[in-house]
Amino acid sequence: VEPTLLRARVPSAEELRDPFWEEAAADREARREARMAERQGFEEIRRQFLVQHREAITDSLAPHVDGPIEFRPAPVAQHVQQRFIDSTREVDGELVPTYHGSQAENYGSICQRGLLIPGRRNELKVVNGAVHGRGIYTARVGAPSLSMGFCSDSRMLVCGVVDDANPLARRQAMYGGHSLSAQSQAIKHVGDAVVVFDERRVVPLFEVSADKFCPYRSSGQQSQVPQNWSAWRGNKPPSAPHAAPPVLIPCGKNKAYHAPTGQFAFMPLMPADRGTHGRNQKRVYEKKVWQKVRRLDRYEKASNIAASVG
Repeated sequence: VEPTLLRARVPSAEELRDPFWEEAAADREARREARMAERQGFEEIRRQFLVQHREAITDSLAPHVDGPIEFRPAPVAQHVQQRFIDSTREVDGELVPTYHGSQAENYGSICQRGLLIPGRRNELKVVNGAVHGRGIYTARVGAPSLSMGFCSDSRMLVCGVVDDANPLARRQAMYGGHSLSAQSQAIKHVGDAVVVFDERRVVPLFEVSADKFCPYRSSGQQSQVPQNWSAWRGNKPPSAPHAAPPVLIPCGKNKAYHAPTGQFAFMPLMPADRGTHGRNQKRVYEKKVWQKVRRLDRYEKASNIAASVG
């Protein structure tokens, strides 16, 4: 320690006080109050959303689940809340409910980072296809089975979407036989899907769960299907008058559910009704099939030559 410091007078508490302490304290308090106001604003959006849409969501889920339906608020990160609140102020749109199904281990990341568009300033990759464009795929409230097909557990997210899509006077046929019924620059309604191309416009509000998801059960089979399904899976004829469930059940674009084995099958690509994308995809698929057959033929020919020489 320097000798001059040892001989120096001990400063008083008033002298040690930060001259900008009061301003800094006021700034911290203002930021805290702003965060509380933002939090209360998001919670108010969530509360009104549940009051307005809970009955419709419950009614749409009831035919496709076993057991009671439970709603839990999604633990959405603060910055995800704020960007959604900003979008509600910037866009003149209606807050509509949608579903989003994924692997159960993904829900924590979704709540912390928000629903993200794969490849847009992130490391995410397209997993289940992007036939209608690279965006965030959700299901309209009347079609929960669409999202249930992607769930690994009996729970999925109920999302709010700031929807400014304009209904089309005439529906347009899209790839896969689905029809485009409404669209805007950031939202597209295709069949039962609501595709969002702006990450700020969609947020998970609740996680809904039940004892079991039954996405391929029709509304008229709620009480009879479990018994008949079990009998059919055991190679026993179903009780009359209900027919046996179909072997292949369509459940998405080029995707079908094989009921006897409980596995999903991916069907060959077919050309689109309009445009060239589907046709090009079909050509790529056929070329791969041809190349595989050609490799097998070459291998068989080489084997025959080797056998004759030996």
